[in-house]
Amino acid sequence: ARVRTSLTPSTPPAPRRPEQPYATDSALVVEHDAASLHYDGRSYRLTMRRLLRNTGTEPVTRYLIRISADRYPGDPEQSNAHYRAHPLTW
Repeated sequence: ARVRTSLTPSTPPAPRRPEQPYATDSALVVEHDAASLHYDGRSYRLTMRRLLRNTGTEPVTRYLIRISADRYPGDPEQSNAHYRAHPLTW
């Protein structure tokens, strides 16, 4: 005789923590991440591409990114002074 067991969890999922107000039923998986840096003799062009897959049940309406530049790795004070004098532009 076969015994059937229920796969439903016995406890409800944990409530969303207050420090994660943005958390939803969305889960993004980065399937491929590629970066390239091109210099044309005058300026640099950085291109970042990501192939994302939503494994959650809710649509993703925004995907935040962070850009970080460091002119002098290992010397944050010198980097900060440099970028105050020469701000990055788009």
